[in-house]
Amino acid sequence: ADFGVEADIWSCPSFNLLHRDAIETERFNRLHPLEAEKVPFVTSQLQGHDGPVIAATDYIRSYADRIRAYIPNDYHVLGTDGFGRSDSRANLRRLFEVDRYNV
Repeated sequence: ADFGVEADIWSCPSFNLLHRDAIETERFNRLHPLEAEKVPFVTSQLQGHDGPVIAATDYIRSYADRIRAYIPNDYHVLGTDGFGRSDSRANLRRLFEVDRYNV
């Protein structure tokens, strides 16, 4: 609301599970070429949505970047790569530019 930008907010409880599902889906499609092709869960959820997908994580960017190949939109990852010390999580997020002002 501060900047007049509309957005849909999605939660990702586990990038690991999304990645694992996508890998298993690729494997199924490879091993069953005559069957209807399956679509990874994350792809099916984001298909038809306009605009970029921005992943903001308290982990290094490569953690959320694992699902890049399965995102049908422009995908940008903000993470806490590097070294930093902060007295609170909010200050740490501000330092690494993954807080609400940077998203």
